Amino acid sequence: LSVREAAKRAGVSPGAPFRHFASRAALLAAVAEQATQRLHEAMQQRLQATATLPALARFAAIGQAYLEWARCNPTHFRLISDRHAFDHASAPEVGERNQAIRDTMAGLLHESLGPRASEAQVAQLQLMARALVYGLARMDADGHVPEWRLDAPAQLSTDKARANKACKANQEAPTTRSTGHQAPGAQALDAF
Repeated sequence: LSVREAAKRAGVSPGAPFRHFASRAALLAAVAEQATQRLHEAMQQRLQATATLPALARFAAIGQAYLEWARCNPTHFRLISDRHAFDHASAPEVGERNQAIRDTMAGLLHESLGPRASEAQVAQLQLMARALVYGLARMDADGHVPEWRLDAPAQLSTDKARANKACKANQEAPTTRSTGHQAPGAQALDAF
């Protein structure tokens, strides 16, 4: 998606995004930060909803939330999962949120496996789970899921109605920062 197309979708002039962002790279970094914020929020909501479940179920809930978020936000998913799409150094919140998710996953695995699990074992299990969920999300975003006769990867771990409800709720959520006010250039960000 070009900046021009994003501006058109947002209903602003092609130059409007650059009144808020110095360059295309700065705009993409802001979009990536917003995307990881929304992903993190989706995962936190799912963790709160499963707080009384065993650690392994909460670990699975992170994967389910990721799949649903990626399905609802394929453009954002593609952006944040492509290491070459934006300058990660100019978007430190992306790395911080990703690390928070990894730390939560590791903590839940440690809780589930107990003291007998080594750091290496936890890291290996975490990578395998991440690869599975990321691979399913990528297959869905790239249009490969129909080949496998599934409606969406979310069907593997949750029902389609909940995934569609999550997409609708995400589409209706306003773009805000922690202040609750619409961020500068938010219309352009949402167009992505």
